Amino acid sequence: MSGQFEILGTEHTDRLLAFESANRRWFESLIAARPDAFYSHGGVTAHIDECRDFFSAGRLVPLVLCDGESIIARANLKDISSQGQSAEVGYRVAEDYFGQGVASACLRQLVNVARERIGGCRLWGRVLDNNPASRRVLEKQRFSQVAYQPAFAKIRGHVLGCTVMERRLGDV
Repeated sequence: MSGQFEILGTEHTDRLLAFESANRRWFESLIAARPDAFYSHGGVTAHIDECRDFFSAGRLVPLVLCDGESIIARANLKDISSQGQSAEVGYRVAEDYFGQGVASACLRQLVNVARERIGGCRLWGRVLDNNPASRRVLEKQRFSQVAYQPAFAKIRGHVLGCTVMERRLGDV
């Protein structure tokens, strides 16, 4: 896997719009759809501005994985608690890069960022029933199931449950 992680900024606006638009159907087959208004220059600009505000407040670390001039993945450490006791991990990988270790690289990066910025804390992520590959990525990074929420989301007319996975950074 090649590429470089960068903090999401306004310089990524056009590339982020291209990434999200090109992969929209792929993402919407796995997770809840973004509003239609997101898929415009103004929508992505507003999204980046919101991410930057949360980043400045210490509540989010928004990353993009760039390969040359293209964004191939996003990785977020989000909902960082005010005392830094917990944070949620999330990532989305371009369909063309699925199965190439990109999701694993994103999650490793998020674990490293959490260690550097927060220290010992509880990381957690959610995996819908339709995404066993994402569950395997979390398990490889020593996340384990702590809860299951049936009927968590409706994706393309199918009601899906959600597994909540957790890892404490102090874990070996």
